[in-house]
Amino acid sequence: AALNQIRAFAAEDADSGRRGDALLTDRLTTPLLQRFFDHLVTAGYAENTLSSYWRGTSKFLQHIGHGPNHALRSVQIPKPIREEVATWTDEQLEQLRAAADRRDLECADFRHHRLAVELGLAGGGRRNELFASRWEQINEHSCTIRITHQLHKVERRIMPLKGKRARTALLLPSWWEHHRPGETGLILPAVSGGFVAPERLTRLRATLLESAGLAEPGRGYHIERHTYARDFIVLGGRFEELQKSLGHRSIRTTEELYGHFHEDVAASLARARIYKDGPLRAIS
Repeated sequence: AALNQIRAFAAEDADSGRRGDALLTDRLTTPLLQRFFDHLVTAGYAENTLSSYWRGTSKFLQHIGHGPNHALRSVQIPKPIREEVATWTDEQLEQLRAAADRRDLECADFRHHRLAVELGLAGGGRRNELFASRWEQINEHSCTIRITHQLHKVERRIMPLKGKRARTALLLPSWWEHHRPGETGLILPAVSGGFVAPERLTRLRATLLESAGLAEPGRGYHIERHTYARDFIVLGGRFEELQKSLGHRSIRTTEELYGHFHEDVAASLARARIYKDGPLRAIS
């Protein structure tokens, strides 16, 4: 894929010299390859894709005899421009919750739209983690939920987590209004009592957002996860604590995704610690 794109890019690149076969060895220069990767960043390619393209191109250059010190070695891969993650505003949350209550009355095969919203907002789980969670995994004394499995992507069964390591996530205060002490079994079951069919989850979400007037491309269950991260920070949680609750392998991921939330409330949080007046809600 990378080589095909380089060929097409070089064919149109005004600075690449004479036109023709873009994979001639004398065309694969450091300036051309640098412009190519700059172009990919501008086009919005993800960091993992850029790294994959770099490795594939490097192998090709060595294969055609350029040796380990080929033109790509001097290319600097720019850092992709990361857009700020989307979160729900207070007004949108009112719409979402009202729609979830309506859908619980209307939907024939799933009656836990509101609970799914609240669990996502208060626990920060990924979609398939939410739908595999059980009441027994909630610890009322420590205000946490133990995330141990996720729903299979295709079948109605559970599977190991991404990264295969269970984690303990802090439940935010908003959860306890919806908690059911002594309840057992799945928190978000189908009407049958078993797992919701994985292929049904996307449509359930789409219908909920349409009912709420919030339907836009890309608004999946992860927006509740991002909103959880925002509120975790606003309420005084630290990045290393948030990392553990979300299940990120690296704290760098947590900081890159949610660092701007801390910048927005840093002064308020510092004042709360110094003046002992409690954290302020600085964003909505």
